[in-house]
Amino acid sequence: MDFVKIKYFLALAEHLNYTKAANQLFISQSMLSRHIKAIENEVDTVLFNRNTREVTLTPAGKILADGLKNLNFEYSSLLEQAKTAKIGYTGDIRVGVVIAFALWKFSELIIQYEAEHPNVQIVMSTIESPGGLFGELVRKKIDFGLGMRIKTSYYPNLDSLNLFTNKLCAVMSIRHPLASAPENSLSIKDFENETFITPADDTSTAYRELLDRCSRAGFVPQVVTVDGIMSTALWVELNRGVTFLHEASSFRGNPNLVFHYLHDIEQKGRMTLYWDVNNREPRCLAFLDYLRKCTE
Repeated sequence: MDFVKIKYFLALAEHLNYTKAANQLFISQSMLSRHIKAIENEVDTVLFNRNTREVTLTPAGKILADGLKNLNFEYSSLLEQAKTAKIGYTGDIRVGVVIAFALWKFSELIIQYEAEHPNVQIVMSTIESPGGLFGELVRKKIDFGLGMRIKTSYYPNLDSLNLFTNKLCAVMSIRHPLASAPENSLSIKDFENETFITPADDTSTAYRELLDRCSRAGFVPQVVTVDGIMSTALWVELNRGVTFLHEASSFRGNPNLVFHYLHDIEQKGRMTLYWDVNNREPRCLAFLDYLRKCTE
């Protein structure tokens, strides 16, 4: 019995009236009658009692109707899942985030997308460094990478989308002499004799931007490079130097660190999503289209 015959059988089982069932199916009553007779011949069982006054299901017909309703529902559900998979609204989307980087507004976009597409799950993971982020993208371990201040020239197959901006801050230990300075009262010149701590990562533009920032202020900074952003935060917390972080950093929750906005440096940095242009998975393309519309 194919699904066309199942559809005809279930229509008559629902209405128990040849005229109503035929109208629902957009076929003639005689054609419906022939199909029902063919089904009964196929299963070698009478499924409907018929007389001039009514049509009723036989016990065998009721059993078959109850079972086929479930089968028809499962079949329709599978078809719907197949269609949504084709257009990208099912499956996991893997997003890597540079460690200690708060999702900030991006979390709102994720929650909204998952609410609109319950068959999609955004799977988040943390990655140690910008270089590690790009490595995971190249190895196809993740579909998207979220970060900032990254050199895309190292990976020509990667594309990017600027989601939004946030402010850059000078970060220091709570023990630092300038930690208690009034808000917005500090300039980069106040740190001319300081040691700056920054991660050693060729993929990140942080080191180059630090030098440029200080050069514009008229001095050459003393810089110590350490292994990763976590080490940077530890050195700063121990009052061994200062660093620059964006306000979206999760380190803002550390009570031993103080964030100061400086009035003489650029205040905005981009939070950027990166992906491999060869990734043509429908679920990824659909998610990317959603993000583009949200950031227009």
